[in-house]
Amino acid sequence: MRTHKIFPLLLLSGLLLPLTGCGDGKNADGKIEIKFINGFTGGDGQYMTKIVKGFNASQKKYKLVQSQEKDHYTKFKSGKYDLVVIHEASLRTYQSDQMIQPVTDYMKQANIKENDFLTSGVDSAKVGNKMYALPLDIHPLTMFYNKNLVKSMPKTYADLEQLNEQLQKKDDHLYAFGLPSSGLTPFYLTVAAAQNDIQLERDGYLDFA
Repeated sequence: MRTHKIFPLLLLSGLLLPLTGCGDGKNADGKIEIKFINGFTGGDGQYMTKIVKGFNASQKKYKLVQSQEKDHYTKFKSGKYDLVVIHEASLRTYQSDQMIQPVTDYMKQANIKENDFLTSGVDSAKVGNKMYALPLDIHPLTMFYNKNLVKSMPKTYADLEQLNEQLQKKDDHLYAFGLPSSGLTPFYLTVAAAQNDIQLERDGYLDFA
């Protein structure tokens, strides 16, 4: 069973590209500089650098000045940047703190339309009826199932519940597991805990210690 979901960072969850300013500072070449910060420090960083260089070479009016930082969230909040990559889960916080602005006018100028993106991506980039970011990436998820234990592929959460009941009757150490809809982070935490025989619950609370 394959699912595709926008994870706004999305662990982080999908990644979004919001605007924070209008980049009105000009450099020695007369180009308008757009200061862009992101957290792509691995392979994604190399590809993003390629995109930045391609944009800068494509025209003479603007220049993207990129900064790739592991702790880019902290540096973004304490510095002056025009463009930032954030996770979907942070969008409302950044909007309420007035750290980002709607991108609607910029989309019109660039002839970018909402239907250029997946509906789920557009929805993840909105606060109210306004878009505050552009969807940047999608995390494809794939589910594998054991045909020796599962007669038919589960397609819904109800199917997983029913399958789990059937498996538990055969072996109380055998169970069906589904990815929580809250994103990848809970998935990683719960799996890591299970693999190491860690009980996360204590007295009705999560015990992350």
